[in-house]
Amino acid sequence: MEKLGIPVSVFIDMTYRQVIATNGVPFELKTSKALVTRETMTDAQFDSMMKTGLAQAVADDSSLAKDVFAELRKRV
Repeated sequence: MEKLGIPVSVFIDMTYRQVIATNGVPFELKTSKALVTRETMTDAQFDSMMKTGLAQAVADDSSLAKDVFAELRKRV
C-alpha cells in the first residue's frame, strides 16, 4: 500500500465498499503455489535446505524474531 500511496485504513474501507456494492469479494482469492513441506521435497532438496540453514547458523546469519516481525509490519 505504501508504494501506491494508499493508507491501509483507506484500502480496507474501499474493499468493504466494493464487497457491499458487488455482493462479493472484489478480487480473486488464491495461493500462488502449493506450500513446500517435507513431504513434497525430495531428499536432495531437503538436504540442500538443511545445509543452507546450518551454514547460516554457523555464520550467525540470523535475526531476532521481534526484528523480523517489526520489519514485516513496516511493509504492510
